[in-house]
Amino acid sequence: MDQWRNKPYMLAQLEDYTETYNLRLKNDDYVNFKQYFLPDVALMIKATVNEWSPRDEPNRKIYSLRLKSVYMLADIREKLVKSVNISVNISKITTDFPDTLNSNQPSFFFLSGFEIK
Repeated sequence: MDQWRNKPYMLAQLEDYTETYNLRLKNDDYVNFKQYFLPDVALMIKATVNEWSPRDEPNRKIYSLRLKSVYMLADIREKLVKSVNISVNISKITTDFPDTLNSNQPSFFFLSGFEIK
């Protein structure tokens, strides 16, 4: 943590499979989200991008990122997933379809209590 205009802030480096992003958390973003930015923690970030131009340079575009929410990826299922809907062609449904679906469920279906209705 360093001081920026005599207020605490954090520089966070975010990485995905293709790029690295540097993000400065300050003011309310720092207070509300600093606890999530730890090394090797997978996050889901919801944010908005705002565009503005300085008065003296109206043709120059500046973009700012405003964090709306931050979740640890491990907590997403409990906090955000309410249900999963699967669309299947009616001609593909047989009497053994429920067993086939349960035995071939993808690894992201780590839903406890998964049932077919």
